[in-house]
Amino acid sequence: MDGTYASLDFKQKEAIGGTCALGVASFVISHGFNWRSVFWFGAGIAIIGAAARTRMRETKNFADARHRVKKAMATNNTDIKVLRNNPIWNESFSRKTALSLFAIECAWPICFYFAYIYCGSLLKHSFNFTPEQVIQQNFIVSLVQLANWLLLIVLSYKIYPLKILKVKLIIFMSMVIFLPMILNNATAAWQVLLVQSFIVAFGFMGAPAISIFYKQIPIFKRFTYSTLIYALSRFTHIIAAFGFAYFSTYLGHWGILVLIIPAAIAFTYALRHFQEIDKVDFRDKFQSSPDILADPTLQST
Repeated sequence: MDGTYASLDFKQKEAIGGTCALGVASFVISHGFNWRSVFWFGAGIAIIGAAARTRMRETKNFADARHRVKKAMATNNTDIKVLRNNPIWNESFSRKTALSLFAIECAWPICFYFAYIYCGSLLKHSFNFTPEQVIQQNFIVSLVQLANWLLLIVLSYKIYPLKILKVKLIIFMSMVIFLPMILNNATAAWQVLLVQSFIVAFGFMGAPAISIFYKQIPIFKRFTYSTLIYALSRFTHIIAAFGFAYFSTYLGHWGILVLIIPAAIAFTYALRHFQEIDKVDFRDKFQSSPDILADPTLQST
């Protein structure tokens, strides 16, 4: 995970999958095909995926370093107890870092729900959009999201990812307070589209710095902790679903800030924490190898 930071994380894969799903749905609707066509298309993808899994290594065997070491030692008839005193094997994972990563992972579901579900409901009830029209507009939003993440990947080759996240956070926080007013005064669907596009482009997300975050997890615990934190963070979808519905009922569009502002505070704290430990890591590398500044890939840090 060192060196080049441009990579596909879980959320980029979600963007690709979501864009494809909305694209197929929009295509089927616009051409008047039967909805069964969508399920046949999904079944075809499932068959291809099942065939691919028979040709690929199991994720756990490939990605879980601890599992691979245990398997290698068992193959060589080596007692696993020899690792008990190994500092790398027993390296602990900081609770503060774990909570920071959890805060970053929890922030995106709030932006996702606001951009696709909340604004979709607004289009339906305030602009009399049909479900088909909502799907088509959400498809456009997903294309903006996908294009934005591809741009982030390209930028991360030239600009340090944590700097990109910091700039995005500043832009988002400078505008988020105005979103309720914009929605209250929106008179056309394209204005809502601009809000949706802004959210998916500048909203809270770990990309393109996910590899930097995961680097702070001990190598032999990286698979377990990264997947567990990501899975637990998805409960935020439930909080967003009930929270937006409840607060918007009593506060109108201003209710969105009740969820977004706490998420912004947590995300800011988490990003600052990772910036601090990243500086420490860089300082340690420099002290152990003064020639590190000669490496052009690290000069931007």
